[in-house]
Amino acid sequence: MPFKLLPPMLCPYTLAACDTTGSVDQGWRSVARLAKALSCETRLDVFLKCAIKPLSRGEICELTGLSPQLVSKHLKLLLDLDLVEVVFDG
Repeated sequence: MPFKLLPPMLCPYTLAACDTTGSVDQGWRSVARLAKALSCETRLDVFLKCAIKPLSRGEICELTGLSPQLVSKHLKLLLDLDLVEVVFDG
């Protein structure tokens, strides 16, 4: 099952969705979670590879040299943040 990057318009992390009153609201917390998630160089690499084309976990392992368990860990975090989605073939 390939994973693909969500288009920017579907990504919930936009500054327009944030409250600019100065309080730390859910929007800013979301942006902080996104920044923290993508600050990991390995996770950013997985994220960017999914941006090029939908990839299966095995393909990501081959491209990155990471173990299947480590790729799954990074994909779960990206999925939880709605940065990638699962695409079922057929």
